[in-house]
Amino acid sequence: MRLNVINSFCLILFSAITLQGCSQNTKTDSKYNYQSIDNGPFSVKTYTLKNGLKVFLVPRDDKPLIQTRIIVKAGSNQEPDDARGLAHYLEHLLFNGTSKIGAFNFEKEAPLLERIESLYEMHRKTSSKTDKLKIYKKIDSLSFEASKYSRQNEYSDLMIEMGITFLNAFTNSHITGYMNGIPSNQLEKWLTLESERFRNPVFRGFHTELETVFEEMNARSENGYQRALAKLQDITFSSDHYKSPIGTVEGLKNPSLTETKKFYNTYYVPNNMAIILVGDFNADEAIGLIEKNFSWMQPKELPKKKKLASPILQTTIKDSIVTPENPSLAMFFVQEAANTEEAVMAEFVEMLFLNGYLGIADIGQTKANTNWFNTRPETHYEEFTTHYFEGEPKDISLKELEEIVLNDIERLKTGNFPDWLLEAVANDLNKRFLSIATSNSGIMYILQEAYTTDIPLDDYFLKQEKFHGITKAQVMEFAKKYYKHYSIVYKKQGPNNFKKLSKPSITALSSQNNSKNSAFGKKIKSIESKPILPKLLDFDKDIKTFSINHGTTVNYVENKDNDLFNLRLIFDKPNEDNKELKIASNYLKLAGTNKFDANEFKEELYKIGTEYNLVTNDYGTTLYINGLSKNLEKSITLLKHLLLNLKVDKAVFETIVKAEISKIENQKSNKGQLFNRTLDYVSYGSQNYQKDILTKNDLENLNVEKIVEKVSNLFDYGFDIYFYGAKNKDEITSIFNKINLDKPSQTNIAKNHTKQRKVFLKNNVFLVNTEGKQIDIAFTTNLSKFNKKNDILYVLFNDYLSTMVNERIRETKGLAYSAFSKMAYPNYANELYGHYTKLGTQTDKFSEALKINHDLIENMPIEASVFSTVKSRRQAILDAQRIVNNAALYHYEKSLNRGLNYDYRKHYFEVLSDLTLDDFEEFYKTYIKNSIYNLIIIGDTSQIDKDELSNYGEIIELSKEELFGN
Repeated sequence: MRLNVINSFCLILFSAITLQGCSQNTKTDSKYNYQSIDNGPFSVKTYTLKNGLKVFLVPRDDKPLIQTRIIVKAGSNQEPDDARGLAHYLEHLLFNGTSKIGAFNFEKEAPLLERIESLYEMHRKTSSKTDKLKIYKKIDSLSFEASKYSRQNEYSDLMIEMGITFLNAFTNSHITGYMNGIPSNQLEKWLTLESERFRNPVFRGFHTELETVFEEMNARSENGYQRALAKLQDITFSSDHYKSPIGTVEGLKNPSLTETKKFYNTYYVPNNMAIILVGDFNADEAIGLIEKNFSWMQPKELPKKKKLASPILQTTIKDSIVTPENPSLAMFFVQEAANTEEAVMAEFVEMLFLNGYLGIADIGQTKANTNWFNTRPETHYEEFTTHYFEGEPKDISLKELEEIVLNDIERLKTGNFPDWLLEAVANDLNKRFLSIATSNSGIMYILQEAYTTDIPLDDYFLKQEKFHGITKAQVMEFAKKYYKHYSIVYKKQGPNNFKKLSKPSITALSSQNNSKNSAFGKKIKSIESKPILPKLLDFDKDIKTFSINHGTTVNYVENKDNDLFNLRLIFDKPNEDNKELKIASNYLKLAGTNKFDANEFKEELYKIGTEYNLVTNDYGTTLYINGLSKNLEKSITLLKHLLLNLKVDKAVFETIVKAEISKIENQKSNKGQLFNRTLDYVSYGSQNYQKDILTKNDLENLNVEKIVEKVSNLFDYGFDIYFYGAKNKDEITSIFNKINLDKPSQTNIAKNHTKQRKVFLKNNVFLVNTEGKQIDIAFTTNLSKFNKKNDILYVLFNDYLSTMVNERIRETKGLAYSAFSKMAYPNYANELYGHYTKLGTQTDKFSEALKINHDLIENMPIEASVFSTVKSRRQAILDAQRIVNNAALYHYEKSLNRGLNYDYRKHYFEVLSDLTLDDFEEFYKTYIKNSIYNLIIIGDTSQIDKDELSNYGEIIELSKEELFGN
């Protein structure tokens, strides 16, 4: 027992978090009576409008950006049983405008929308399939006519033009959230637009949104792990306790706009909503704008909720499904609601059981008998929480793995774990909380969780202190009470026999208004915003650079916010070491040293709050170390010892090899992994691709002695140090020199070994056959080398084409459930740009989607309105962008790798404001239009007309063996 070390860590952490007991006060130096909560790592001002709308404000001036969220306390659980899925529909529809947003002639549009609504009611009440199709055809026809009087994507375009960095929404069982990231000078515009968004929403384009939700259902049904979780939820909970946000097949087939409107009118009321702002704003100004824009909302009495007890399981429930992936299991233990004292214990016990270091499952039999194993506490329910387990067995059956998990859970009940682990887990939870609370997005998450789980914020903060009072006896008592019974789904291996949700064909919406703005859109654009002056990194001032003992360069930024540090050692190692070092990361965690066995070493790190990872990729090998700055010297000393004194353990290595081979086999049936592998194969060519992938044959022939040797030799090469932490230059120098971190390099290795993209001379079509009802399509190409003057034009091109692809394939035609463009930007001066578009579609829409995507690349329409929108957005993003803290070091490194000794964004500002539509068109014609694009198709190729595909290039069928090796 080394409680002196642990208690020292605890005191440091609490000093950083400043948990000093409950502290609430009322703001008196303002005309607004805020309730201020100051007992956490950040201060929160709360305010309630007269209509009941709750407001949470966290002003922070480190960046001229604001994270925003509008939360409605209603989700799938509030849906009527005969109209499942409507909360999720509604979330989608609230992007489609109102009687003002996106409306050009609402007087003519409104009667058509009313007829569409009544036809949907006829449709859901009709049992005849023939009649349903006739009604839907009429809905489709009227939807096209209605679209002539509106512009469905005006809301999104107005947001984009503001320079938003994030635009999304989500629905779960009891809340719906609308999320944005905006430049701070756009707050008035944003609030004006959001106010109108919720004032009189118009549910236009409903059938195209249904198309998207249909495909979400199909995608989830095709994913074995999501199917297992869905089945687990079905067998565990009644519909009173939980309804799936995606809805049911029956609900999707019989949607109701009338019921959706009722839901909106019932729950989207101010006394059931909250606005959360985190970022750079003045609190009084923000509240003034919120009152101005949201006081129109009228409160309503909410439906009374049923008082339900937590559905604690009284018996064990078992079921199974069959999918193509490797067998795995999914389990639930059900516990009390998130706003109870028991939930604090539940969070603690989950971390005690599995934390990635020294949890009971980490050092017990569970991890040793799985290829992968995860647990998580789930709080996104109202009356209960769950402890969710999932894992894939290694050389044992699912039933055997289940018993092993239960045996490790038994250790919770009997207290079969070391006493010191309790305090270490409390420290770990505190550190993770502190890490989350340092970013705007993390603060937003904390506020959302507190609000939606009905936990007072001061209690939410004080929870971190409660972890330190938990005793072994309490853990044992809790485990005996809540880990008696469980539900489990065995995911067995076999053909995927789910039935794809078929959909009627739809007509593309009219695009005649796509370049126009409504009167309201013009009003939004006319709101003046105070300019934000851009700020580039000044490498001389913002990045401190110096050398230690033997000339190793240290680049550092001081952390002035808390006691955390991030350290990177980037080694100048030759690329031929890649395959051995790629497996080394896993080996390090299991092998131990000449002084510590693996668990003893983990214990040493866990006690001082240190984490690490050794990562090898195409650009080299990097050692990442994160922890508390106070323990920097101990952390580096331990990690240096590990690398230099790694033990040869053939049994451990054989275990890792088996797990990696199993992982490869599992990836062969994962469509996402297939796409990533195929994209790399095509982008780099087969020879370059094969150099860096670990195949089954590679794994079986790797020599553990050689791996240990290569790890221990890493310090023989030169390396650069990037450090972010609460230390000054003298302290860093003293520590690094004291532990003799560097030594004279034993060999001269050129830096910046990069894997070059292949230049194709003709078009090819790469087919990868895999089971599934959906098809992924990608057009991909490699372009020119890094160009500092043109770099911003590549950025604009990607923004522009992504807008086009999404609008013309997904939104107006419903031909894909996902559609986007992505540019791979060079990390080094001698690298090429890479580009691809990707669509997720289905067989019946495959040909049309493919043709439109190809035409958009070959003959991209150059439209002034789209160019103006993407240019304005990019300018706003750049003006508001502040690269600070640890991110500054990554940005600095990238600039240097590109051959620049200054912030590479300098050229963006020199060029962007003066760029014209003619400049953009010339760039497209010169650098993009005539590029050779290869086509990638992943899906059931037996359903595809190969003669049609030959029009796009020579067909090359890739086997999984070519992608994953033998």
